[in-house]
Parts: sequence; C-alpha cells; structure tokens
Amino acid sequence: MVNTPDATTSSSKRKAEDTSADRSSKRSKKIDALLEKLALLDVLLTKLRTTPYLTKSWISALETVIAHIRSGYYRPQHREILSMQFDMPQWPADLTETSIKIHVLEIELVKDTCKAVLELFSPILDAALAGPAASEYAEGPVWSEWQEKTQAILCLRPPDKQGLPLAVLHDVFRAFQLTADAPLPQTNEGGPFLETAFHLCSEMGERFTDEGGRGAAFEKCTRRVFAWSRESAGSEQHGGRAQARIVKNSVVAVIREDKAEPGEGHDVYMQTARAYQIHVSALQETKSPLLAHGAPTFLLALQGPMLLVCGGFYDGESATVEPLADPCMMLPDYMHKRQEHLARQLFALQQGIATIASLGPAPPPAPPATPRIYQSFTTPSGTEKRLAFLGPLDRNRTLFRATVVDDGVAAVVKLVHGAYGERVHRALAAHGLAPALYGTARAAGAPAAVVMEHLPPPGAAQDAPGWATLHALGQRGVADQSRAVVEERLARLLGVLRESGMVHGDLRPNNLLLLVDRLGAPWTGEGGRGALRAVDFNWSGGDGETTAPSPLNLYEYDDQHAWFARQLNRDRAVTSRLAQSGGVVDAKGKLLLPLISIHSANMVLVLIIGDLHIPHRVHDLPAKFKKLLVPGKIQQILCTGNVCDKETYEYLRSVANDVVVVRGDYDETSSFPLSATLTHHPIKIGVIHGHQCIPTGDLDALSSIARQMDVDVLVSGGTHTFQSIAYDGHFFVNPGSATGAWTGAWNGDPTPSFALMDIQGAVVVTYVYQLIEGEVRVEKVEWRKEPPKEPSGTGAGIGLPQSTVLPQSIPAASSGGGGGW
Repeated sequence: MVNTPDATTSSSKRKAEDTSADRSSKRSKKIDALLEKLALLDVLLTKLRTTPYLTKSWISALETVIAHIRSGYYRPQHREILSMQFDMPQWPADLTETSIKIHVLEIELVKDTCKAVLELFSPILDAALAGPAASEYAEGPVWSEWQEKTQAILCLRPPDKQGLPLAVLHDVFRAFQLTADAPLPQTNEGGPFLETAFHLCSEMGERFTDEGGRGAAFEKCTRRVFAWSRESAGSEQHGGRAQARIVKNSVVAVIREDKAEPGEGHDVYMQTARAYQIHVSALQETKSPLLAHGAPTFLLALQGPMLLVCGGFYDGESATVEPLADPCMMLPDYMHKRQEHLARQLFALQQGIATIASLGPAPPPAPPATPRIYQSFTTPSGTEKRLAFLGPLDRNRTLFRATVVDDGVAAVVKLVHGAYGERVHRALAAHGLAPALYGTARAAGAPAAVVMEHLPPPGAAQDAPGWATLHALGQRGVADQSRAVVEERLARLLGVLRESGMVHGDLRPNNLLLLVDRLGAPWTGEGGRGALRAVDFNWSGGDGETTAPSPLNLYEYDDQHAWFARQLNRDRAVTSRLAQSGGVVDAKGKLLLPLISIHSANMVLVLIIGDLHIPHRVHDLPAKFKKLLVPGKIQQILCTGNVCDKETYEYLRSVANDVVVVRGDYDETSSFPLSATLTHHPIKIGVIHGHQCIPTGDLDALSSIARQMDVDVLVSGGTHTFQSIAYDGHFFVNPGSATGAWTGAWNGDPTPSFALMDIQGAVVVTYVYQLIEGEVRVEKVEWRKEPPKEPSGTGAGIGLPQSTVLPQSIPAASSGGGGGW
C-alpha cells in the first residue's frame, strides 16, 4: 500500500515550490544587478587610485568590500564602509580649479555608486545575516558552513559545537528523561499513550511520497493525546513556511519537522535545530518573557518511521539542541518493546508540555554557558546554602566559577557524572593538599555539582600570589628552585595517600597546582612556601577497589586484572617520573613536553597589537610582520580589539598562549571584555580599545581612564596611529593598526605598526615596529615607574628619548640557566 497526499496537499506543495522558485529568481536578478554596480565601482576606483591627494586605505577598503561581496562573503561592516560620507579632502594650493572640479566629480561619482551598491546590497545582506531557512539548513554543505560561524547551534554537529547537557539547563528536560526511562503508569493515565504508540507503529512503516503525507498521518495517529497546529515558521526571509507545533496557553511547547523517508530531504535533525533557532529569534523580536526561562522547547524530528525527541534551550547567547532519548523506530514488534518504548516517550512529552505551558515567575538571571538547576547545595553538616554561578572557569565545560551566596565566598563548581572520590578529596584537603570541599548539589537524572574552594590564578588580586598547574608552568617555563619544592610536596601527598590506603588515580601535571608569584616562581611569602594542591578526584578511591576508565586499564594491563586499577603504584611511578625527568607526563607516564627555566628572573615580553580589521578592510597582516611574530618568544599578547574574525584570534593564540583581547567597536563577539587589567609586578597595565574616549586618543580622557582603572600603563587603540607618551604620571601606548587598515578619513594612510613591550621590573622598554615603504623600521622608547612624588603642577606631555641601537627582529628570550626543574 502506498499513501499519497490528497489534492490539497499536492496543490500546497506545488504552490510552495513555485513560491520558492520565484524568490530564488528574484534574488538572482538582484545579485546580477549588484554585480553590475560593483563592476562600475571597480572601474571608478581604479581611476581614482591615480589621484595623489586621496587616502589609498579608503580605496583599499572599498576594493576589499567589492572582493568580499563578489565571493558571497557578506558582513555588516561592508554596509558601514559603503555608507560612510565625508567632506572633500584639502586640495594643494598649486592645484588648478579645473583639476579640483574633475577630482570632485570623480569622488562624487564613486560616492553615488557606493550609494547605489548599498541600496542593492542591504536587502541581500539582511537575508544573509538572517541565515538559511530550516529546510536549507538540513543540507550538509549549508549547515557545515553555518556551524563555523559565531551564531552556530550547539547541537553536537560537528562534535565541538557542544553545549551543556539539557538536564542541567532546565528541569523540564531532566524530568522528561526520568519519566521516559520509567515504566509507563499502569492506569488510565498511561493507556492512551500505549494505544497511540500501537497506532503509530502500525501506520508509520508505510511509504509516503512526501513529507506532507507523513506529517498528516503522524498527527492523525497522535490526535488523542496531542493537539497539533500549523503556524508560520518565521519571517519571510525564512520562507514563512507553515510548521507543525503544539501550542498551549499561548506558549510554543513543541516544534516538529518532517521528512517523508530516510535519505530524502537531507538531515531532519539539523533542520529541527535550525527551526528552534529561528523560533528563538522570533521570541527576541517580540521580547517574549519566555526567554527569561531559556525558551525551553521540545523538538520532534520525524524521518520516515523514525522519531527523535530533542530539546532546545537558549541561554542568552547560544541555542543548545540535543537528543533527549534514543530514537524510536515506529514499526511493529511482536514483543511490544518498540511500542512500549515509544509510549513512554510520548507520555513524558505530554508531561513536559504541561510543565512548559505553566512556567511560573522567571528564575534569577544566570550567565550564559552555566547550569540553571543548581540553586543551592548541601554542606557536609547538612546545611543548605545558596549558590550563584558567575561563568565558566575555562574552556572546560564541567568547571564553573560561583559564589556561595550565604557566605560571600568564591567557589568552583565541578559537574561530575558517575563516581567522585569525595573521601580522598576530604583527606587531602585536611592536610592542605587539595582545595576545601564545601559540599554537593544532587538532582536525579543530572550530574552532581561538587562545590569547592576557588584557587585563583596569579595576579587575580594586586601583587597577590596565585595557583598555576604544573602543566601551565611547564609550557611557560619554571624556575630551578621549583624542583625541590615540587618533589617535597609530592612526597608528602603520596605519603598521605599511602597511610590512608587511598589512591588519586590521575596525578598528572594539569591536576597539580602550585602557589606561585606572577612570574611562576614558588611563593615564599605569607601563606607558606611551596603550597601544592591536587584536583580532579573522578578516579580516586580505595587502593585495590577503584576502577579507572576501561581504555586506560586495557592500555596498561593485559592480564585478568585489566579492569582494576592498581593506582597507588601508578601514582608513585607517574609522580616520580614527573619530578625526576624535568618534564610533563601524561596519565600513562609518557613524557610529553620538556620543561625549561624562566628566561630571566624579571623580564616579561608582551606584544601590543590591535585594530586589525581582518578581513573586512584588509585581507591579512603584512607578511613581514608575520615573519617576525613567531611562537616561543613572546609571553603575552595584549590586543586593543577589532580583531573581527575567529581565524585572526586563533593566529594570535598560536603566537602566545596568554592572549588578552578587549572588544573594539567592530568586534561582533560579546565574549571580549570592554577593558582588562593585569599586573607584571610592579607595573599595572590597563587595556581598552579607545572608542570610549571622546575625542579618540585624547590624553586628558585617557588619563582619567587610567586613574579610574588605577594603572601605571594604559594601552589603547582606535586611532590607527602609534603613540607612546608619559603624561600625568602614567605611560600611554597606542600600537596603531597592525594592518594599516583604513580609519574612515579621506586624508592620510595609516602606517602598519605594532609594539613590543619588554618589562623589566619598574622599567618598561617599548619597541615600535612600523612598515614604511615596504621595510620594517624599529624605534625604542623607555619609561620607568617612579616612586610617588608630589604633583609638579605642569601636566605637560613629555616626549620620550629614542635609542639609536635598535633590534631588527623580536628579541629572543635570554636564558636563565640550565633547563629542568
């Protein structure tokens, strides 16, 4: 038997196809018209390049825009460059009136053409920024391209696009999974869902010629338990397509996407994920209060006889989508297992719909990428304490910064699925060898949240010591005196474990933290010499009882004891190799990275760079700059913003591990802060982009910001011109634009430049690298932080002396002695 759509369905399908084809044809005509105008603009710019009085960076910026639009790369910055309007440049006195009129006409023609390009480009840009329709997103080439953008859906495709588990983001998803795993109620409550499951398994195995027929049959089989409706999927840019939904109390609780058969219509899961993202955009346009709850929504992906139940949650920054249960194959089963499996999920779905439709007052606001279900935790004494999340601790999706609200104490929360060596953690913490364990929050169906003491990194407070992993110190280099300290503390830690009959199970350099000063040397001041803490107790427990992950066991043992970890001996072997080899080892004792000593007791090399505008105004850094910026010579990068794309940010991280970026006025990501403060004792440095200053680069405004931030050195950008000057007791450095990107002015081309800051105690030596006439030229500026003095009352800017002995490459870090610990 073959089910075919009725005449109405076929007519609707043909109408939709005609509408889609008509939209495609109109869009093609608009792009053709745009390309014609771009060709004209290109010709005009070529002629304008011969005018010696105009800034070539403006012309280059327009040429970059033309190249991007032709290649289909559309960004909001292109609209801004095309729409910029300025007064005419200052013409030289010896230029004839006729020549001026010709130049003015040429410029006006370019401006008029830019306006015509903008009129054609704006609607195309708007459509591109809105993203593809859900049905387009199902296509592999489309979703794979869009999943590399900043607005990617965290739906596990590709695998690195991973958000937090939905079970920790909203209780409705946790409850669904618990209900779907539990037996179906043997009452009238569960009967309708079992009946519905039998109907589906008897019908959905048929072949359907289109998704309309498949969806209609699904709705017919489920009408006893669900009330389906058809509503617009979004704006006209997203097709305005009717979409299957369950709406209760004016709240969209379920969105469903259908595919007639497997292999037809591409990936229904990605289509469903995109449908949810479009739904969130619609909620944002109407400022829906549902957003305060995270817009929890169930998503059904129907592909042939397979049904996949997913969930969607929006944390204020990203949409997270993931499957909530195993797919249901809606096919007959003599043992009725498939029907019962399906009935449990349908029953759990109905419970979830009721929860979403009756959401109460909005919960307290929470930062993006943090769990939402843990509002409190229980201490070892049984006291309940409130917990507030502040944000992720690092890129690790299981560690978060938090505050114990009742005590005002900083904490770290670790999500743990499975066993956790709480007994080992407490034993080491009692000897000062692990962070204090404050308590645990537990919720059925979700990971446990272990709340512990926060060990802040160096420099978190003014001149304060901090904690760094041995792995991080190994990458950066550690002082020779660390070796004896680490050996001593590791021996004590192993002694405590041995006496207690317990094992840690994963003593690696990234799980051992040492108390150090800003330069990475062991802290010898107040707080104790050589304090060391172990973290990560997932594999910890009693000796001879604890099991490590099976891949590790199978790797290390090949006898009948492969499933039991003899971890105490392994702990000893790994830490012994760590202390003796002068290297970083992994969990299997393999040497990964030799350690090197810090190059100098006091020297820190910092790259100051900014206003890159890649790829919106220029394609890349000058090749001669990239040749200088090689990894391994620079300890830290301070960027004044306008990085503009992820690839450029990743390039900076390849040059140095420690990269601090502040947000410029053209940076799209919200993850960069507007300002940053850091300390290289005794120098305190502040970093801003500079667009906060009015006018940009004004020394009095910068001086006011430096005082507010309480810094000695203020790094800023925004002017695209290098500057270094001592003023009002502070040192101000503007690295200029490393790419020489256009500033928006008619006159003058910025000189590509960056700065290298060599901090040696209270002395800051700044090297400015400039690309002038194709050659790199270097100048040197020196500033010293003086002890506090009485105000002189002059307030004048002081030009700084420049040395005549200048390095023509990045200075190599000087050796501080032999390698090793």
